[in-house]
Amino acid sequence: MSRWNHKDVARRHNVAEDVVRRIYAAVQAAKKQGLHGGHYVDCVERNVGRKLVGAEYTVSSLAKEHLGYEPTGGYQGSSEPMGICKVGPKLNYDDPKARSASEVRGDAESVIKSVLSRFRFMSAGRDEAKDRDLLRHAADELDVAADLYEDVGAKVRAGTLRERAAIARRGDYELLKWYD
Repeated sequence: MSRWNHKDVARRHNVAEDVVRRIYAAVQAAKKQGLHGGHYVDCVERNVGRKLVGAEYTVSSLAKEHLGYEPTGGYQGSSEPMGICKVGPKLNYDDPKARSASEVRGDAESVIKSVLSRFRFMSAGRDEAKDRDLLRHAADELDVAADLYEDVGAKVRAGTLRERAAIARRGDYELLKWYD
């Protein structure tokens, strides 16, 4: 078995080194606890602080392969996660902040989808400056929704929205399309 080097993996897959470290640590913890598919994925997302994006899935697969860990799919039969994999409190959807966050997120997502549809179907002749402004405004709204989600304890959802906001600010249309 070859030696795992966080820096090399990060450079090779264009993923931040701290994210590679957190993914590897989560895979190690999940293996020690014998977590299956659903609990395994939840553990990795909680340890990274958001859903994975792009090459981070590849890093997760490489870490599993390096550690010789092949969890089965689904939640059934898996032990209850502990330590860094421990399941946090459930989101209370009746909380006014959670409802507000969902509404703000929905508005921002509809703007992003509108911009993406124009990008896909009318590449020539579209107003790119206007689209960039719309994406920046949507990113600001996603940050507001992330703050609200953090207040109610939905940290992975908040982290995911912050990452999506960063992608929108960069104007990375391809990644926005796939990272939903």
